[in-house]
Amino acid sequence: MGFPNSTARLDIGRVIEARFSAQWTVDGSYRTVVQFPSVLGLIATDTTTVLNEPPTGASWIKLDIVDGETEAVCYGGTSGSNRAAGLIQLMIFSPRQAGDATLFTLAGYANAIFDRYHAGGLRCTASGIQKIDPEKGWNRAIVRTPFEYYIEVTT
Repeated sequence: MGFPNSTARLDIGRVIEARFSAQWTVDGSYRTVVQFPSVLGLIATDTTTVLNEPPTGASWIKLDIVDGETEAVCYGGTSGSNRAAGLIQLMIFSPRQAGDATLFTLAGYANAIFDRYHAGGLRCTASGIQKIDPEKGWNRAIVRTPFEYYIEVTT
């Protein structure tokens, strides 16, 4: 059995990162420093500089793509499709002294990026915001968006 579209997951990752990059900007700069799955380090607000650690005293965000289950949805013949599921997680970190206002403002912007977004083979469902326990001086919230995409499979 061959899998000619072996880059489907990489392509979806690129769609997710491109969508986030395009939507997380104000006047050509990122709203906060961003950690992407495909980058070692964090991307500064200028969208090009790579940082080794989070900024002190400023908010930042971490993008994670969590792969889920895959199931066959078409059978027979020499080709078919698999439906692959996953979860986009946007973890927002805000300095504890900034309070919840900054945290939930950024979470609101992040929530709108993937909420029911469909394009480039990516199909997202409803996004949700949840505040989680503070960590080492940071208030934290997470925005989760389930998604699915289809992989063509030939035998």
